[in-house]
Amino acid sequence: MINKEQLGGNAQRIEEIDPLRGMWRVRFGLESGEDGTQTSLFADFDHRPTDSELIHLITEYYDTECDTECEWGMKYKDMVVNLSFENKFNFKAAFDLALYTQGKSLPITFKLWQDEKTPVYWTFKTLDELTEFYMAAMQHVSNTLNKWWAKKDREIMRLIEGYKPLTRDKIEKGGEQ
Repeated sequence: MINKEQLGGNAQRIEEIDPLRGMWRVRFGLESGEDGTQTSLFADFDHRPTDSELIHLITEYYDTECDTECEWGMKYKDMVVNLSFENKFNFKAAFDLALYTQGKSLPITFKLWQDEKTPVYWTFKTLDELTEFYMAAMQHVSNTLNKWWAKKDREIMRLIEGYKPLTRDKIEKGGEQ
C-alpha cells in the first residue's frame, strides 16, 4: 500500500526502518511545498525490495496516475472530455467513418462535460471540427503518456543503479545499448 509522509532531515530513498523486524521503506515522488516542507510517497516491505519489486511499485503507481490523467485531463473548448477506453474507440470509429465518407456521416454528437454535474452534448458538424477534436484527443494521450513515462523513469533511476532507458534515436545512432 502506498502512503504519503512529510519528510524531515535526510530521509533515504530506501532504508531499513525496523531492523528487528526487517522492515524496509521505499520513498519516491518527492515534492516540495511552498513553505519548504517536503513530502514523499512511500511503501513498506517486510524485506529489502528487489529491483523487480521497485520497478513494479513505481510502474503500478504511476500507471494508475497516468490512466486517470489520460481519461479525465483533456479539455476541448473549456469542456472536460472523458477519454475512457470505450469513448476513445467511439471517437476513433466516428473519425474514421467521417474520413471515409468525406464528412457525409456527420453531424455526430458526443457527450462532454462542463463540470462533474453538467453534461454537454456537443455536435460536430464538419470534418474539420471533428478532426480538430480527434487530433487534440490523440495529442493529449501522447503528451500524457510521455509525461508519466518520464516520471517513472526518473524515479526508477533514483532507486536502481544502472537503470538506463533508451530511445530509438540513441540506438540508431549507435549510442548506449
